Amino acid sequence: MLAALYFFSIFLGAITGALDRADDQKWRADFEHMLGALDSLETLFAQTGSIAEQWRAKGIKGYVVLGTGPNYGTMVEGALKICEFSWRFGAGEELEDFAHGRFREVGGDDVLIILAPTPGTIEKTLDLLTGCYVSHTSSILLTAQAAPVLRKLATYLVEMPNLENEYLTPFAYVFPLWFLGYHLREKGELVGEKRHGLYAVDIHFAARFDENGDVIGQ
Repeated sequence: MLAALYFFSIFLGAITGALDRADDQKWRADFEHMLGALDSLETLFAQTGSIAEQWRAKGIKGYVVLGTGPNYGTMVEGALKICEFSWRFGAGEELEDFAHGRFREVGGDDVLIILAPTPGTIEKTLDLLTGCYVSHTSSILLTAQAAPVLRKLATYLVEMPNLENEYLTPFAYVFPLWFLGYHLREKGELVGEKRHGLYAVDIHFAARFDENGDVIGQ
């Protein structure tokens, strides 16, 4: 779906005149470069597995995924999938909003997962990592901007492929989030198993209550 929207955008740009032939070719070449960069997925799978083991050993409970710009949707999808896979309570937040608001709620039992693919997100990321240092909050930083200061301040740094086109970074950055959720599952758990005696599809009002809110069958 995301790839279809990407190419549809190129098509619209071409027919409206917003993109010339050189622009069209560049955006298509950027996509091919991104596909080549996905050769790193095997390494990312292993690295996130190691992080998940350490996460579990530290007794970390909650998590927050932070993203902005083109990776706002990546953040939402990633937060949901980690929860769906691992049954751990978490949330997704816009990076800047979180820094000014809910950051004050996190502590040593939590982990921030920060998506920072471009230089434009690094300044705020450094502020967040400073806050993590003060609050003793663990951090997992996904970035292609692996400067020494980031390696020193982040609890875990996942080095991502360098994609100059920020609009293509969601294709790569969603995978480590999926992998983290997968690795955080306890042994024997399966995605979609019952919880609280219910499957997800069982959480349905009309199956349990009448129109007055009374339990059916009582």
